[in-house]
Amino acid sequence: MQRAEKESLEEVFYALEGVDLEQGIDPRESTLSDVPDPFSFRDMRKAVDFSKKIIAAQGSILIYGDYDADGLTSTAILARFFRQLGVDYRIIIPDRLDDGYGLSMETIEKIIADPPELVVTVDCGISALAEISLLKEHGIPCIITDHHQCPEQLPPAVAIINPQCPDETYPFPDLAGVAVAFNYVWALATDLALEEFEGQTYLTLVALGTVADAMPLHGVNRILVREGLKDFLELAPIGLSVLAKDLSTGAVPDSRFLGFSLAPRLNAAGRLSRIEPALSLLLSDDIAEATEAANELNNLNLERRRIEAEILAEAEEILAADSELATDNIVVLSAADWHPGVIGIVATRLMEKLQKPVVMLAPGSNGVYRASARAPEGVDLVKILAKQSQYLDAFGGHCSAAGFTTTEEQIAKLRLALAEAEIDLLNSTQKEFLCALEHTEVSANTVEFIESFGPYGQEHEEPVFELDDVEILSPNRIGDGRHFACNIRLKDSSILRGIAFVRSEALKLIRHGERVNIYGNLRFNYFRGRRSLQFQIVDIVPANDAQLYAAYLVQEGAYLEGLNCQEIASKLSLKASDLSLTAQAIKDFYHFLTAEFSIAKLVDLDRLTRAFNHYSHSAISIFTVRRMLELFLTQGFISLQELSKRRIILGLAPSPEERVKLAETKTWKRLSEQGFAPTV
Repeated sequence: MQRAEKESLEEVFYALEGVDLEQGIDPRESTLSDVPDPFSFRDMRKAVDFSKKIIAAQGSILIYGDYDADGLTSTAILARFFRQLGVDYRIIIPDRLDDGYGLSMETIEKIIADPPELVVTVDCGISALAEISLLKEHGIPCIITDHHQCPEQLPPAVAIINPQCPDETYPFPDLAGVAVAFNYVWALATDLALEEFEGQTYLTLVALGTVADAMPLHGVNRILVREGLKDFLELAPIGLSVLAKDLSTGAVPDSRFLGFSLAPRLNAAGRLSRIEPALSLLLSDDIAEATEAANELNNLNLERRRIEAEILAEAEEILAADSELATDNIVVLSAADWHPGVIGIVATRLMEKLQKPVVMLAPGSNGVYRASARAPEGVDLVKILAKQSQYLDAFGGHCSAAGFTTTEEQIAKLRLALAEAEIDLLNSTQKEFLCALEHTEVSANTVEFIESFGPYGQEHEEPVFELDDVEILSPNRIGDGRHFACNIRLKDSSILRGIAFVRSEALKLIRHGERVNIYGNLRFNYFRGRRSLQFQIVDIVPANDAQLYAAYLVQEGAYLEGLNCQEIASKLSLKASDLSLTAQAIKDFYHFLTAEFSIAKLVDLDRLTRAFNHYSHSAISIFTVRRMLELFLTQGFISLQELSKRRIILGLAPSPEERVKLAETKTWKRLSEQGFAPTV
């Protein structure tokens, strides 16, 4: 992490907003009145006028939605609005496994067999040229509300409301599908001069769908989400409020709560092709029915997590059995019995562990394999997949999350092609913290100041702060073992609670009582109605980390000059034992690598050294660890790919029929001659 030039908290947050402090413009003062008029959309007038004719004639309207949280909340907004107007409406949500995303010819045939007077799509439709053309041929008009990239040829719809269209007049292109749907009903309500418009209830759905779809939280989106979070528990649909209260720890719902608590439960319904409880949760006004739906969604989410854990364990077994797989530039895994609705989450877990792009494939319907791909920040998956289009039936998505379909016959070819794809991993995990937080600034007032600039999310992330030279006390695993918690002693001896999610590997890098610099977010924690301060940790390094690595670079430079152990020690005022190998260290390092690197991982040399010292209760230098890596690489025990002086991808190599003994390798003999290894 790099220290930012900005120092004061006020400067940090205004810099985050891109606002000149001297201008006196406060981004927190924007309101719903600053959101563009819904009639700013190029086709909104056509959409509203045509919809009003259908409504006036008491015609039926079909809402065609999507199975994810954005699509479900979009569907709910239209359904609740049409219900308020007394419109005859029905809903179609495609099955994730059988139908896939968007409109399909099979569902179009069902619509033609029982035609409505109007089809309105939400969160889909812009790429359905053939399907909507067929609807038009049968006299069924369609209004598209969508937010995905537009193809060169647009479908022949009555109106297209999509901020991504090239000639669109709406000034903000990054709306979620739910925000586009909201603009449509907002415009209709305005034109119909409705005295009672459930705008605030709809905004709770807009907030949830926008956060769930990872849309950038700047500009219009930030205003919509902020407005939707106001009195969320009181204004959300009953079912959503019941679910939120059930999951809440006493905190006021924020964007993190939407993204990490509510959205996964809605998405679980779509992932497991059991969409009914999600719709019931969003549409029912009956408390008993809504409560039952909330309970069912909780159970679905537990089932999703169970399936996810099983697939993750199987994937890790595949990687452990074939160590070369994890060294591929892009890791591609497939199995005939994996659930295609869950593989995207597992791909994310593996990507976080391996710190490289991961593609997972599972069989869908009609012999087609569905794939979910995830990549670290800074890697453009869509660009990579475009170069492999000869192996794909269709693909799409975003830079760090994409999907495609292919055949079983193409998987092996695709795996080989992606294994050697050129990818820059060096910048993918680099994070800059914006400001060093003084220990005296750890207070409730500071957290309230930070929260005032929310909501935080995609492209408006909460700033990462540094707390330097703190003491870590009692680090331990919590939850399902992937997380850890600790106490943090500040310079005035006060204790701050620390927690790190999906960071339990960091426990191998720190010890009780160690002085470290920590990086993360200062927040409130709510438990049993009580509020306390908490530091959510994203990184930990020893307080003397920079000096240790700088010393290693000097030592490595002298080694590369050809100096022997005694010469380097003398030149740098060290003991020869600080640089030399011992039989015990080599033995311990062998067991450490066997235990930790059955799956190849991206790791920094200094972190590898810290993890080994934690494992072996020793104090080996980075320089010595580097020499042991040389030895095991020459012997053929490990695979090692150098990305920079500091970063490597390390894993166990496939076991040969007969491996050369360490003492018989040229590297051992050379190190012995130079005094770094004992003479055998």
